[in-house]
Amino acid sequence: SSRGIIDAVRNALAGAGKSNVTNASNNPSNPSKPSEGNKPSTDNTTPAVNPETGEPTYVDAALRKHYPGDKLKDGEYTGIGIGYLNPGGIKTYVTIKNGEISSLRVGIGDDEYRDDMGGFRSKAEKVLPFLQGKEGRWNIAKMGLYREYFEAIRKSSDPKAKVKGLFGDKYVSMLNGLSGNNTESDLTLMSRTVKAYMSDRYEGKKMFDSVTGATVSASGISAATKEASNKSAHDFKMNSDVKEISIIEPKVKTIEVNKGDVVDFSELKIKLVKKDGSIKEVGWKDFAANGLSISDEDGNAIENGNDLKAYGDKKVIKARVVHKESLSYDNFRILV
Repeated sequence: SSRGIIDAVRNALAGAGKSNVTNASNNPSNPSKPSEGNKPSTDNTTPAVNPETGEPTYVDAALRKHYPGDKLKDGEYTGIGIGYLNPGGIKTYVTIKNGEISSLRVGIGDDEYRDDMGGFRSKAEKVLPFLQGKEGRWNIAKMGLYREYFEAIRKSSDPKAKVKGLFGDKYVSMLNGLSGNNTESDLTLMSRTVKAYMSDRYEGKKMFDSVTGATVSASGISAATKEASNKSAHDFKMNSDVKEISIIEPKVKTIEVNKGDVVDFSELKIKLVKKDGSIKEVGWKDFAANGLSISDEDGNAIENGNDLKAYGDKKVIKARVVHKESLSYDNFRILV
């Protein structure tokens, strides 16, 4: 295969004294961590992109796991991703044509773009052209891996040690000046460090440079686009006639439960929009018959009458109504 030939060429280059860049190690505790011998090449050679497929010449396991590579069904799909603000959410509208992302746009209203606004939004939206066409899904993978690394470093008790473990000594000094309090300045240093690594290891500098100052928000747009493409891939297999769903009752999308009582979903009602433009309202008693169910943010089912003891002392449980066949969903909260 062409990938096998590429690997053979890399091995030959390694024997000639160049850095050998191969697949990331399969470390269960840190699956995206490259092994010590797999640091980015230092020969300043920019990896090429296959013009026929959009696939970068260099792809490792860490990047591939973020790639939405299944066959896509033509049509219009929506997705939601988390940008800089969490809780928040950015909605994208994606058109699939000839099995690729042909166009996309970001939602307009406050309910469709719940993230940093103003100049940050305009900067983040510069990622849109990179998420389309043959290279689009590989750029989605790069943004996904960027976000994975950024979050791992942000949540670490020792960001410099985390960077060293993930990327090697070369990038540790980029965190000089870190306060350790996850200030806006800290987050900027972390983001720049991850972008530098991603630009060195993968073909992506142009994309990352284009969204400087709003990269985390841009990764939310990318995540929303990936979710939409996943719906398209699922639709390719299932051929669902449902385009999207939304909760219409309760209007505040909140279910209140007294501590110790069981949850009651009987007031839930959703709007189900089909691809032919027809609309159907579905009350709770007809959820099952229409392929609808309720789960928490981790995908665990929540049945009507659940005592919610599994959630301990949580005051807010993030939940969603899901249409299984189309993967469409809408979020709501359970307040205890």
